[in-house]
Amino acid sequence: MADMIDVVGSLMRDTVTIKRETVSAVDGFATTEWTTDARGSGGITEIAARVQDMPSSEAASYGVSADIRSWKIYFASSPMIDARDHVFFTDSDGTEHECRVLKPSWSFDGPMAAVWRCDVAEYVATQED
Repeated sequence: MADMIDVVGSLMRDTVTIKRETVSAVDGFATTEWTTDARGSGGITEIAARVQDMPSSEAASYGVSADIRSWKIYFASSPMIDARDHVFFTDSDGTEHECRVLKPSWSFDGPMAAVWRCDVAEYVATQED
C-alpha cells in the first residue's frame, strides 16, 4: 500500500490552498474574508494535488452550466475539504482561480485510500446578482 501512495503522491504536480470564510464586525459592519486561519490548528491549508478539467456533462450533474469552468482535484491524502471551504489554485497558464466546493473531498477506498477527490467550480462565475 505504501508503494501505491508514493506513486500517487508523485503525480500530484499542482498545489491548492484551502480557505474558509470568517465574518467579523468592524465599526458595526459585518465583513467577510476567506482565510486559512478559519480551518483551525491542524487543518490542512495547502496541499499537493492534481487538478483536471471536469467535462461539462459531468459538471451538469451538479447543476453547473457549460459556460462555467469546473475541475476534479485529486489528492494523495485526505485534504479535509467540505462545503464551508473554497479552493484556490493557479493553472498552467498562470491564471488564479477561486472555486466553490461542489462535492467535499472523499476517498475511493475508505479512510486509508491512496486517492482522494474533490469537485469544484469557478466561484466568481457562479454567484447570483
